[in-house]
Amino acid sequence: MNDILARIAQHNAQQTSKVESELHQLLSGITPDKHSEILRARIHELHSDLAAAESNYRLAKAVRPTLIQLVNLVAGASLGAVSVYVALTTSVLTSKCFF
Repeated sequence: MNDILARIAQHNAQQTSKVESELHQLLSGITPDKHSEILRARIHELHSDLAAAESNYRLAKAVRPTLIQLVNLVAGASLGAVSVYVALTTSVLTSKCFF
């Protein structure tokens, strides 16, 4: 799970760096009359992309404890099933040995 969070964080960092780079390029080329509407729309898109990446990271971080509990539950259920199987097998073998 930590690996997933690390990959999400790395992806978000890359996206942030990309967004910052593009914003810097866009802002350095802005003149009052040159493509201001196009630039404004692109800045809005970049801001939305960054917000989505942050939201995905927060969601993954929030879901992590639930996933860990689910894995532990499945592991516990599997261990319980193995214990029951061993107990039944031992019981059957013991009963066959004594009779």
